[in-house]
Amino acid sequence: MELSMKERLKIAYAIREKDTYNPIAPDVLEQYPVKEIKEIFVKTRVGDAKIYLFTPNDITAPYPLFINMHGGGFIKGRYGRDELFCRKIVNAVGCAVIDIDYKLAPEYMFPYALHECYDVVKWAYLNYEGLGIDKNRIAVGGHSAGGALAAGVVLMANESKEFSVVCQIMDYPPLDLFSDPATKKNIPGSAIPHEKAKIYTDMYIRIEDRTNPLASPVLASQEQLKGQPPALIITADQDSLCDEAEKYAEMLIKAGVEVTAKRFFNNTHSFTINRTGDYEEAEKMIVHALIKAFRDSKNCDIGNLP
Repeated sequence: MELSMKERLKIAYAIREKDTYNPIAPDVLEQYPVKEIKEIFVKTRVGDAKIYLFTPNDITAPYPLFINMHGGGFIKGRYGRDELFCRKIVNAVGCAVIDIDYKLAPEYMFPYALHECYDVVKWAYLNYEGLGIDKNRIAVGGHSAGGALAAGVVLMANESKEFSVVCQIMDYPPLDLFSDPATKKNIPGSAIPHEKAKIYTDMYIRIEDRTNPLASPVLASQEQLKGQPPALIITADQDSLCDEAEKYAEMLIKAGVEVTAKRFFNNTHSFTINRTGDYEEAEKMIVHALIKAFRDSKNCDIGNLP
């Protein structure tokens, strides 16, 4: 039996109040300077979306663009750690970054956030001149829930042909919302134990929507996967979501998609964005994937490959 909206909201408020993150000190952010951060509201089919546009110093427009979708189990918002990550990408890659502060569940359940993110990417593609970006060098990605949203955006774009992206990055994403979390890998002390995974899934998506490949990309057909852009998929072995992300990597490879995938041993869910364990190596992989995609798409020099 599904929870009522009142019950969902009560649980979500409790999670948001409990699961907070220490703010990033200004001096840490200033280690990664950017030319400007603009707060912009973009009209989408589900209302105005708030985005943050980061532009690089000492680089001439048009810039390549990375569009980031933050994590948080679809129910927690954007934090200082997300700004730090975006600043790092701007400096390491030499691109602009859009960070989407998408609508949260359960107030806005699937497919709201997905449609919002898709519409923001389409908006950036159509308004490239005013934004000073190269519409032919747009990449998307995210951590955790954000990685799932990025996968969904690429699936939608692959079908609609309204725009294309040159790279997709999925960092420990939940890509199977249909399977009962209790059937997934049991990791003692995991950041996402089965009970927590079930709660987050119930907050985000109704039962009847969980077989939709846009919510559970592991249920996509080979036809839906063909023609997708190169993908980077990062997993952590101490994460109950590890297997489904690796399964998706295998599915993409079978569909002819260029895939780079790595499992980080002795690392937990959210290690990259939380800057724990082997996060520096994971960040380097993300930077490398973006630089390669931007270079390959225009045969030009950009960034410094780590």
